[in-house]
Formats: sequence, structure tokens, C-alpha cells
Amino acid sequence: MGIDLTDTGVGGFNFELLRVLSSQATGEADIGECIAAIQGVHKNDTETWTVAWNSLADRTADSAERFLQAGQTASARGALFKASTYYQAAVFYVRAEDARFVRLSQRSQELGKQAARLCNPPIEVLEIPYGEYKLPGYFLSGGPGRRPTLVAVGGFDSTGEELIHWIGFAAAERGWNGLIFEGPGQWSALRDNPALLLRPDYEVPVKAVVDYAVTRDDVDVSRIALIGYSLGGLLAPRAAAFDPRIRAV
Repeated sequence: MGIDLTDTGVGGFNFELLRVLSSQATGEADIGECIAAIQGVHKNDTETWTVAWNSLADRTADSAERFLQAGQTASARGALFKASTYYQAAVFYVRAEDARFVRLSQRSQELGKQAARLCNPPIEVLEIPYGEYKLPGYFLSGGPGRRPTLVAVGGFDSTGEELIHWIGFAAAERGWNGLIFEGPGQWSALRDNPALLLRPDYEVPVKAVVDYAVTRDDVDVSRIALIGYSLGGLLAPRAAAFDPRIRAV
């Protein structure tokens, strides 16, 4: 695969490579590993893309397991975060009816959760009540006491594991709680509950997330903000328009 970093066409190989590389600063990817992986990708051939990233993800996950067995927590955490990212890259072009879709996407989420629990302090893995369902999410603490809280929602193909690196760590480092979730129509929520289809009235799932947030004794209910990425940039303003508890968007 020839790398063209000026090619920002959404959904193209170069765009998706940049997406993976964008998180290397927080340890979610390694530039050298990524560049090596795409050497096996052929132009416009999604199968070689899937195989290359799956292979890198498997090797990285194996490394994480060896680190865990050796008691090397920091190295294990880093390898788990990277493997989670690489599995997400691998599944990007896999069709939903392909058996690999569930396997790869679940693997990405599972390793992301495992890495989150190894952080210091641990990132909480959430199941947020939403009617008869649960929405997957994460909570990163901004510190002791009641803290301003940033609720983050991704887009059509974002995952909660990505959002930990895109905004979760940055929020916590600045004294904010980061509350990340996947709602109806998004990868993990839809995969695990096929009835949770994407809906235009996203104020409904966001209300459920804010309802959960205000029950916590570490959330300053007067300082809740909402940020949306990609399609979430459309969903977030609408949700905020219907919920006065959201003070900034």
C-alpha cells in the first residue's frame, strides 16, 4: 500500500491509517507497527487490509498475555490498548454477515476493557441503563470530590475504546470526569443488541446517560458538558437542546 497522507477521503485506506496513527500519543498505536502492517495491504483490496491488521492485533495481544504472566502491568496495559485498536482497524471493512465481524469487534472491546481496568486509577467499565437494555461505556475520574463531567459520544463507526484516547484521558488530566458511551446504532451497542438501531432523536439515549451521571457522588450536576465526534457532532447539539442539565456542548 502506498501511503498518501494528503488523501483524507473518509473511509479510504489512508484516512483509516491516519485514524489509527492519531492515537499513538496516548499509547493506542505504534507508528512503526502500523507502517509495517500496511506493507501487506494491496490497493483497494479490503481483504488484505483485514488480514494485515488482524495479524498485527493477534501478535500484539499475544505480547500482552506474556506481559501479564510476567507481572509487567504497564507493558501489558500498553499492548492491550494497541491490540484493541488494531482489531478495530481489522474489522472496519468486514461486512456484518461475515463471521469475523463479531469476533474481531468483540476482541477489540474485550481487550480495551482489560486495559482500562489496568489503568491507575482504573477506568470504570460501565453498563448504563437504557430501558430494557444496557449501553456500554467508560468512566474516567477527574479526581476526588464532585467534578465537572464531560459526556462523550462518537459517530457512526466510533467506539468507546477509541474515545478513551480521543478525549477521556485529556478530560481526566484536566480535572474533568470523562463519561464515554455508545448508543443505539453504534458498534458495540448494536452488535450486542440488534434492536438498538440508530435513531434521530438522540436526546433519548443521552437523557439515559445523564440520568445515570447525576446519580454519582463524584459528578457536579451543575457542570455537565457533552461532546460529539463525527456523526456525534450532529447528535450532540440536538440532545443538548432537549436537556437543560447539559450546560455546554
